[in-house]
Amino acid sequence: SATAEPGQQIGRYIVISRLGAGAMGVVLSAYDPKLDRKVAIKLLRSRGAGGDEVARSRLEREAQSLAKLNHPNVVGVHDVGTHDGQVFVAMEFVDGETLGDWVRRKPRSWREILDVFIAAGDGLASAHGAGLVHRDFKPDNVMLGVDGRVRVMDFGIARSEAEDDGGLAPISLSGSPGPDTARLEQRLTMTGAVMGTPAYMAPEQFTGLPVGPLSDQFGFCVALFEAVYGVRPFRGESLAALAFAVSEGKVESPGASSSVPTWLEAAILKGLSPNPKDRHADMNALLALLGGAESRQRRRRAMLGGLVLAGAVGAMVGYRAWDEARRVAECEAEASVIGELWNEPARAKLQAELDRSEFAYATSVGPKVFPILDDRAAVWRSAALSSCRREHVEGRWDRDLRAKSLWCLTQGRQELGAFLGQFEEASNEVIRTSIESAASLRDSALCIDENYLALSPPPPSGADADAVTDLYRRL
Repeated sequence: SATAEPGQQIGRYIVISRLGAGAMGVVLSAYDPKLDRKVAIKLLRSRGAGGDEVARSRLEREAQSLAKLNHPNVVGVHDVGTHDGQVFVAMEFVDGETLGDWVRRKPRSWREILDVFIAAGDGLASAHGAGLVHRDFKPDNVMLGVDGRVRVMDFGIARSEAEDDGGLAPISLSGSPGPDTARLEQRLTMTGAVMGTPAYMAPEQFTGLPVGPLSDQFGFCVALFEAVYGVRPFRGESLAALAFAVSEGKVESPGASSSVPTWLEAAILKGLSPNPKDRHADMNALLALLGGAESRQRRRRAMLGGLVLAGAVGAMVGYRAWDEARRVAECEAEASVIGELWNEPARAKLQAELDRSEFAYATSVGPKVFPILDDRAAVWRSAALSSCRREHVEGRWDRDLRAKSLWCLTQGRQELGAFLGQFEEASNEVIRTSIESAASLRDSALCIDENYLALSPPPPSGADADAVTDLYRRL
């Protein structure tokens, strides 16, 4: 089994103490003499000669990907190797508490909780952008450091080699225990919290279907529901009963006295949809909703308070705060232009065009197309705000990178406008292919993906830009 005593050496690291243990191994605090820093070591249990080779190869790939990610809301991975034939991963040591402990320690407002979850969601979204899937997102896999930073940990590392790209072995959803249910109970009991892992699992994980970023989104929304309402969204006296409730979308009522706003409840419930296709398009789309109007109001209040305080401590500090507030407001105005294309009047107009159509199935198109357009517009708005802030507020981007981002955003907005414009004279072909066309609209999250932008050619300029823009509009 995976064991290590204080003073023992694992790779170049010297063990300090044992932090915890689970089904896959132990977590240790250790000292890195080469870089003179404290690290956390995850030492995995032996699973047999053949399995160890598979696990080692997989972990090395995932650790390399995580090491390249370098996102402030993801626990950093420093190294991966073997110790006495066992795989170990050296990670950033986080002095703090888990999200679960933080929520339980004292009553929290839904606003406090939302801010922490948005930070964790940013880390999750960045990992998805790098091709990584967590597979076990839950409050105990999120750390809040004493430095105030939120970090998601254990991306794929806690997964056994038998799980591969799917979930667990499928279990019966009839509610009656059977061999598959017993196997699931055995595996999950080994985690040290019988109902911990299954409580955050998506339906596809219970049934053995492929697991992807939308499965992480489901677990994220389960954890958010639990944090803001104080109860879990799905109930089951047995694992099979829980799996049935999750797969049928039988969400528990949070109670009429809840102070959680309806827009937040709607965003969470969409993420808890049994069918992955009915969830938010991706984590970026969900985060765009969670960081919407309410967050902007809080930022404005914070900026106003900052300006008042700045006036008290000095004109120079006040000017800097005012200037940053001005630039943030300009970025928000830039991002809001998508609302000129897709808004409630545009939705009503599109539905009216469909209702007037002579084709019998036209009226059923709206409820399928509207959620896609909502997501595309929300992601565009979030990407546009982030793009502007990275140049004008945070100073992270130069003009060339920003120009590529703006060109990408312009094309995304043009695509949405062209899609809506085709309904002015909605033909049978337009209506028949509208759902497929909506789904093929550009994912504007790419417009702030620095890897994607680095590989993109520079945008045209001057008369060439006008000509290409006109051509793209006609296409």
